[in-house]
Amino acid sequence: MIAAGATGNPGKPSDSSRGTDPVPFFVPRGVIGGGIPGPPGYRVGGSNSGLNSANFEQERNMRSVIGMAAGLVLATGAAAMASESVTINLAGVQFRNATPQARTSAPQTLDPACRYTYTIDGLVKGQSGLLATLFPTDTPLAQVLETLAPGSSAGLTGTAENPTKVHPIEVLNQTTSGSQMVSIFTITYSLDLVAGVNASNNAFFELRNVTLSPSALIGSLVFSSGTATVTRAFCPADLNQDCVTDFTDFLAFFNCFDQNQACADIDGSTEVDFSDFLAFFNGFDTGC
Repeated sequence: MIAAGATGNPGKPSDSSRGTDPVPFFVPRGVIGGGIPGPPGYRVGGSNSGLNSANFEQERNMRSVIGMAAGLVLATGAAAMASESVTINLAGVQFRNATPQARTSAPQTLDPACRYTYTIDGLVKGQSGLLATLFPTDTPLAQVLETLAPGSSAGLTGTAENPTKVHPIEVLNQTTSGSQMVSIFTITYSLDLVAGVNASNNAFFELRNVTLSPSALIGSLVFSSGTATVTRAFCPADLNQDCVTDFTDFLAFFNCFDQNQACADIDGSTEVDFSDFLAFFNGFDTGC
């Protein structure tokens, strides 16, 4: 902490304060390149030392302004802001012969990213026919798929790359097919599971090219409950988020690390230290 009347950079400890027990200090909100912010109050070593009264008052006033602006947006019915993750409600979606199904996350939107993770999960049951006999009660979707076609549930979770960082994009497009004996009858089925983000930045889930044969005998399935979730994922070493790790990320990290900014907190510990240095280089070596 710099005493009254002292000179120097308040964002870093003086050389005399360095030692085995570094003096804790706060780092101002950092911005690099395209604007990667760090929350105020990041610390390096030790416990938080606190903001001075002027900074605290400025922060409080800024939060008040942001809060009022957010309330105004909600009150005027403005379009929903993009999220880091969106969820699609699948309740009521049917597996029925020659009957495509589609749902979206609207009005929730998802900004373009270099990479996405997705998960499709839920409970389904037979509505009619042999499928009602085979799955009379709510059954996990993965179990249903494995019963009809072993190995087909593997595609219900995954990661998809988006090197162009534009929409639309499909994060999943999997054809699943198989057959199952029920009594003396054989159920034959095929369908395409498709998920992604459309040009309007809404996540979507679709069942395409559904074939259940013989359809009159087999009947249909329906989601009692379920969700499809698409989440933006980030490469920890891609600091400028251009979908590649290169020398610009190297420079950006060292700039953040040297200034003890939150953008160097690669391991998410809220402290900028040597573990972040190692985490960055491991991520840089792996690439995106």
